[in-house]
Amino acid sequence: MRSKLFLLVAYMFTQLYLSNVIQLSLHYRHLFSKCCPSLYLSHDQCRPDKGTVEQ
Repeated sequence: MRSKLFLLVAYMFTQLYLSNVIQLSLHYRHLFSKCCPSLYLSHDQCRPDKGTVEQ
């Protein structure tokens, strides 16, 4: 009984951790795509306006 509870808790923690990692990586990817779009997007896909800078 105890081991099943432990497995459930471990499973919940891994789910939480994975979702946090995915959220963070998406967030950082968004930030990096602003700074250096050539890393993540092809040049045809991303042509940001040089004049406007989002705050």
